[in-house]
Amino acid sequence: MAKYGTKASAFMTPVQGAEPIRHPTTGDIIGFQKELIVEAAIHGKEIDVPGPDGQPLRVADIHGHFIDTVQQAKDKGWTDEERERVETKLDFWCEQQPGQIWHLEDTKLPAPWPSYDGQHWQEVLTTARATNLVSEALAYELQREKTRQGIVDGLRAELGQAAEEADAEKSLTVA
Repeated sequence: MAKYGTKASAFMTPVQGAEPIRHPTTGDIIGFQKELIVEAAIHGKEIDVPGPDGQPLRVADIHGHFIDTVQQAKDKGWTDEERERVETKLDFWCEQQPGQIWHLEDTKLPAPWPSYDGQHWQEVLTTARATNLVSEALAYELQREKTRQGIVDGLRAELGQAAEEADAEKSLTVA
């Protein structure tokens, strides 16, 4: 399970072509291998824009620069073995062309305060309010391997209440 970045928005590399599968005795084509192509692009529709001479110029809406192999596996119906083959190919390109494609690492946020992980969920909510670290606590809790839903719900409610209070105060100062 890996993520990659690349300079090329339309980067793609074939991992396995749709080669024919032949019967071992007759040589007849009995099927085709599954084609595995990894892409770092989202291809939008083509649009016409005014060109430098005023004439319409057809351009493609392509954006990307990132590859999430887990998401592509879901989108393209790859097995875990096929996803691993794709990652092996991408790791090869990372070694061969490090200036063009590279491995991205997930950033892990530090705990918002030292005792966070050992605190009861009610203590987390109280401390987050008292220290004004509600957003930080929510971001940290959401990235944890075992997210505590009670804390998430409480912190989200606190953020919603804070937003309502800010809106109310803003309307008082405007009037």
